[in-house]
Amino acid sequence: MYIKAKDYFYQQELTGNINILRKTVHITKEDKKGSVYSYIPFKFSSYRVYQFPFTDKGKVLKAVKTSLVMELKDISPYEIDFYRKENKVFCVITRKELIEQLLEAYPNLELLDSDIFCLIRLAKHNKIASGVIYHFYEDFVLYIKFSDSFPLEVRTYPKTDISVEKDALLSGKIPEQFKSGRVLNNPTKDPQLNVLFGLLLRPIYQEGIDFLKRENKGFLDILVKSVISIVIVLFIINIGLSVQKYFLNKQLLYVKNKEKEIFIKYFGSSKVIDPLSQAKGLVSVKDNYFQKDGADILYHIAQTKRSIPPIKITKITIENTEFYIKGFADSIEDVDRFKTILNRKFSQVSVEESKKDASGKIRFSIKGKG
Repeated sequence: MYIKAKDYFYQQELTGNINILRKTVHITKEDKKGSVYSYIPFKFSSYRVYQFPFTDKGKVLKAVKTSLVMELKDISPYEIDFYRKENKVFCVITRKELIEQLLEAYPNLELLDSDIFCLIRLAKHNKIASGVIYHFYEDFVLYIKFSDSFPLEVRTYPKTDISVEKDALLSGKIPEQFKSGRVLNNPTKDPQLNVLFGLLLRPIYQEGIDFLKRENKGFLDILVKSVISIVIVLFIINIGLSVQKYFLNKQLLYVKNKEKEIFIKYFGSSKVIDPLSQAKGLVSVKDNYFQKDGADILYHIAQTKRSIPPIKITKITIENTEFYIKGFADSIEDVDRFKTILNRKFSQVSVEESKKDASGKIRFSIKGKG
């Protein structure tokens, strides 16, 4: 399959022929028809890292939105998407007007990712799962700290007076004083194209987001097309060579195993019987239910906080049915009121700590059970 990776902000483009099963990308200068992918630089976005005791995508999305409403009040001007690994969630936030700008520039745009994940995928393609990346743009430097291909910390720096750790990966338009360092590269041998090449890797590696919310459908189409292509190729080979029935059965078994591999790659390692039917079923019903759990606890905490504006929550931890809240208040009366209202919904709510800090604010922690 052909993908055109387009950089709207720095006016670059890279076209690649992607083989998902072999995990290869062949760069071509031919004007091939294909999917159009793009990205939003981190300087036009922000991020949050969460940890939830549940993994269902619908529940995680509800919990993320609830957390952001508590912080930003109104999230309607923003588009959010997240990458989840086990119970860790990396959420990226950007303005909807910027997405509309890219859709106007690229009417056939199928996927809109973040440069954070483009670079992490490239590192993974180079068999690097953990470390630090400095990507040098024309006007700023992007810093990414990642572990097991999951971003832990992301920052931007001005290009002046920057120092780099000894083992850090260097990417982008690398200044002369750093060119002797450890360069993160791609088959074009031009590290300035690293983000675009990372876009081309998106069908191969699952790390990433899509502000357009089309990735489930897109990857399902890729799954179906890949399996069909294998079947057609094998059919032609068998006719042309008049191979024995034994060889045909062996090749069909290979196709079925590949179907299972692709299913497990994109949908997890659950029991696989009919990969294509199961994949379509998972995509259609994945977000159609929501049970009471940590997301509901988080929602009710947010509702309670709204009724007491002077309360500022800095951290919420949910473990099974127990929750822990840390924050600041203007007075001890606000803390008692917050606890009292929580107690109407939850059981065993208690104030674990309430101390006045140097600024005169009351630092508190509250424990309860859902």
